[in-house]
Amino acid sequence: MKVAKRTIVAAMIWHTGVVQEVMSNSSLLSEISSEEETSAVRPPEKIIIIWRNAQRVIEWAIRSKNTFGSTYANMARMVTEKAKFLLQLDPCIPSHVAFTRSRRRWCGVEI
Repeated sequence: MKVAKRTIVAAMIWHTGVVQEVMSNSSLLSEISSEEETSAVRPPEKIIIIWRNAQRVIEWAIRSKNTFGSTYANMARMVTEKAKFLLQLDPCIPSHVAFTRSRRRWCGVEI
């Protein structure tokens, strides 16, 4: 499920248009030398929201495993394939619109 979650995060980052922000945050972290300093840096709120929503998708897949009569590996593969498909599509809306919605709705998804 780790690969599935990472692929979901990538698709969410792509479709919310925060790729540049993630890349600049990544550059900042790579410049920090010690592990102690790295753990003190908090990711931007947008990235935290994306990570939490990706976790919700994984939790759904785990709950749905029994409903579909499937295995964890099959559910992970299904979720990963769907996220990879989303990565092939252009983003749905510009980033300045994706995060100006209310806290309860984000990019058309209830949070």
